[in-house]
Amino acid sequence: NENMSVIFAPKDYEKSNAKWLAIADSLNANDLSWLAQNHWYMAKYTVDKIEKTVQHERIAHVNPSSWNQIVKRKYEFIGDTLILTPLELNLRLKWIKQKNEIK
Repeated sequence: NENMSVIFAPKDYEKSNAKWLAIADSLNANDLSWLAQNHWYMAKYTVDKIEKTVQHERIAHVNPSSWNQIVKRKYEFIGDTLILTPLELNLRLKWIKQKNEIK
């Protein structure tokens, strides 16, 4: 439905011993450290196949100042890898499709 969400977190984040019920002033230094390593947002997206860009109209963001921003990324596929290049930053994001392993 043209909606997307993304979260960037350290490997094995879900296995960390950091646990909290909600964001609160009472978080300890360890929990704050884990929280600070996250980046997430939700957005509506559109794809321009001619320009090879994807536009994200952010609905919510971990950083309140980034709510309702519109950002564009160049995209390219190389095999099972999607490479997104934000146009506003000197950065490349690599997404590698993982094989489903059912055990």
